[in-house]
Amino acid sequence: MIRLPLPLSSTLVALTGLLVAAPDAGADVLDIVADHDSALYFNSTGALANGAGDFIFAGTTAGGEPRRSLLRFDVTAIPAGSTINSVTLSLEMNMTISGDQVVDLHRAIVPWGEGASDPGGQEGGGTAAVAGDATWIHTFSGGCIWSTAGGDFAPSASGSGTVGLVPGPYTFTGAGLAADVQAWIDGTLPNHGWLLKHTDEVNAASAKRFASRQHPTMSVHPRITVDFTTGPGCGATNYCGPGNVNSTGCPASIGWAGSCTISDANFTLTADGLPSGQFGYFLGSTAKGLLMPANSDGFICLSGNIGRFNQPGRIIVGPSGSVTIDLGAIPTSPPVGVLPGDTWNFQCWHRDVGNTNNFTNALQVTFD
Repeated sequence: MIRLPLPLSSTLVALTGLLVAAPDAGADVLDIVADHDSALYFNSTGALANGAGDFIFAGTTAGGEPRRSLLRFDVTAIPAGSTINSVTLSLEMNMTISGDQVVDLHRAIVPWGEGASDPGGQEGGGTAAVAGDATWIHTFSGGCIWSTAGGDFAPSASGSGTVGLVPGPYTFTGAGLAADVQAWIDGTLPNHGWLLKHTDEVNAASAKRFASRQHPTMSVHPRITVDFTTGPGCGATNYCGPGNVNSTGCPASIGWAGSCTISDANFTLTADGLPSGQFGYFLGSTAKGLLMPANSDGFICLSGNIGRFNQPGRIIVGPSGSVTIDLGAIPTSPPVGVLPGDTWNFQCWHRDVGNTNNFTNALQVTFD
């Protein structure tokens, strides 16, 4: 397994190095290590955070204050068209004063940040939030806020696990975890990961502390084990996200509409969250990358022969826009056509106030 260094911003993510090969190379199984995580501490103003510490939490403190956490996994290595059979999430619990507690995973429904805050020590009280942190109030500290304090997530738990008093590894299962990953690789829902919380948060002193993806012992990092069956088909899933915050206080996001079947001729790229009145255009490439260009506030997550959809009629203007893509002529140099089975990566560049620029997250699409 290869890991990139810890991020300098909330968007510096490993694009391809977060996978651990299955013991049986012939099995359709992948272990995927979290590429983002963050702890949420109850605080009415969103002053506390933990984006870069060694630990994440779920449950309530002895004083009755809830703790929650966010986890995200890059699932782009799962082939489009696959059927997800099961998903198991594994966490290493390393501190608690309570016995068996049920901890749930809920699908997160909006982007959230992983800032540079690091409480140090036992980390149970958090530390001052910095720009880009997820907090009890903010998806990105200093900018966007949750619709509901404590995080925006699907009301029904996707999976759960019972975590006891004895430190060690614990697993979380449920049919909803497989359904979530299926939706993420099919492109029917964006991948914002899961929110981890105690099932009811009623009783005090139920909190559990787990190793985060920044923990110095790599073997205890949060991971999911995905069992899947490959098959024909197309799909799209987001990666390299969330993007860096722009002047709106939130990151812009890329999406798609229409069909990833080439013959349908209606594959459309969408972008939301751009600064109002600022222009942008989509980019496309068969290769991924990770680079912050000079004078940019964001990362380009493509490399190689990059096509720019900046021809007349393809320029978009914030806060949102869309372009239906001619898959027969991606504007690389020279232009190329998309063939069934090809995988392309897309992103949106946009201008921002003050003569700066930024990028959305990225989208991987396999066509049929």
